[in-house]
Amino acid sequence: MRCAPIRNLGSASAVRPDLSVVVPIGAMVGRLTNLISWISEITLSSIEVILIVDEKLDGTYLELFGILSALELKCKVVLLNDVCDGPGNARNLGLRHVTGIWVVFWDSDDLPNVVETLESIEASATSTQVIVCKYSKILQSGHVKVPRLDFLNIALNPGLWRFIFKYELIEDSKFPNLKLGEDQVFLLTSGALSQRLFFSERINYRYVLSGSNQLTRQDGNSDHLGEAVKLMLSHRVNVESWNLNHHFRKVMIARLLLTSLKRDWRNTFQNVATPIKATFIILIAIPSIVTLRFSDAK
Repeated sequence: MRCAPIRNLGSASAVRPDLSVVVPIGAMVGRLTNLISWISEITLSSIEVILIVDEKLDGTYLELFGILSALELKCKVVLLNDVCDGPGNARNLGLRHVTGIWVVFWDSDDLPNVVETLESIEASATSTQVIVCKYSKILQSGHVKVPRLDFLNIALNPGLWRFIFKYELIEDSKFPNLKLGEDQVFLLTSGALSQRLFFSERINYRYVLSGSNQLTRQDGNSDHLGEAVKLMLSHRVNVESWNLNHHFRKVMIARLLLTSLKRDWRNTFQNVATPIKATFIILIAIPSIVTLRFSDAK
């Protein structure tokens, strides 16, 4: 059941938006500065921002609605409020309200760049279905790192937020109801990694390492990693699709499995993969790591 009515704020475009931005929001009271900063800087009505507050009864929705109502928004902002129990379901809800040609899934505590995203779209070919941009990582020390953009980096650090998708490609896809690994399952099952990826050297996203509040840092969500591994193992890629998809799958599964083992090896061996099977999964990923490392990104 929806907790609050849908709020349509700002200025809607008379034509179909070029870009829809879907943002799941958890318990964020007092921590909405980053989110508001990039929304308030949008000057184009061709942008649609869809915000989904996953209700935690902490006052996030009321605070966000109050701030947005006081702004002179230049773009259309759709504010949704429901009990989603995780970012996967929240994104699924947001995806049902998308009207744009292109779609991105951004997090509420980071610093994306709308202009660089649009310019990456402009630079892509008309046949492009998926764009992958560079990103920077802002460490808690304040230092900034910019990882290289290549196939192996994508497999090891998928970063859903730096992907730009044609809506027609993913409109029927869904995220699993998981708090960890759901983005990687989506990348695999949606067919995004079977496409000819367009690489953009533009940095369209600043990923902010903010500590224990992030879902990826919370040990209580470790079981979800194992569930993500099992979902990816059960998914068989289309043999007719671009062959690098097979290598992406192997490396992504091995990485998630290693992370799951690191967090709770007993539970992983009991519920995800036996020691023999886990060893096999990791070993068969090694040739794929080599293949992705030396594949031409252009």
